[in-house]
Amino acid sequence: MRLGVAAGAKSETFMGLAGLGDLILTCTDNQSRNRRFGLLLAEGKTPEEAKNIIGQIVEGAKAAPEVLRLAARVNIQMPIVAVVSD
Repeated sequence: MRLGVAAGAKSETFMGLAGLGDLILTCTDNQSRNRRFGLLLAEGKTPEEAKNIIGQIVEGAKAAPEVLRLAARVNIQMPIVAVVSD
């Protein structure tokens, strides 16, 4: 939310179904590629191994470097995104 607001978005946007609802579903649904990717990394798989196991695009892993670039432009620290990006 900090990044979105710094980039000009309204904070209310992040509190609705499209924001908070999507985040909760992504974090809790076993069908979520992003969640499965994180669980595989926690098991010790490399990012490439995890992507191969999932067999589909993992949007969060692909988007993380772009999120960091935007964060740098608006001077926002995003340490969790930095770890995902690595």
